[in-house]
Amino acid sequence: MVIFHPPEGAKEQKCGPTHYEVSPGGAPCDQTNPEEASEKFIKRIVAGPGDTIYVKEGHAIVNGKRESDSYIKPCGGVRECNFLTPIKIPAGHWFMMGDNRGESDDSRFWGPVPTGWIVGVVRWCSAIGLPCPT
Repeated sequence: MVIFHPPEGAKEQKCGPTHYEVSPGGAPCDQTNPEEASEKFIKRIVAGPGDTIYVKEGHAIVNGKRESDSYIKPCGGVRECNFLTPIKIPAGHWFMMGDNRGESDDSRFWGPVPTGWIVGVVRWCSAIGLPCPT
């Protein structure tokens, strides 16, 4: 999990420099608005540079293989759970998804995040169920 600045327009789920809206069932957003937002999000990286990804029933299918994702909340059949047209993640970018896949505002809607917008990594201590102290 990482902390990062999303692209400007992420809260409105606008994709790419032209701010178009993606349609569930088609392709996830494959472009990033080049303007970085000031707020910070925390999400899980599910795909990286050069990977091909699509989303089926809330599960990221990366390079033809379903992610190991026992941590996600099941999607429950909402439209946002399926983006069946694969996209390729550009060099220097990362595809982020939240664990509550039916409700998450993530890269499916506003695109991959440039490496330079990542500001931190979250380490999780499973023994205490909280972020690890530094």
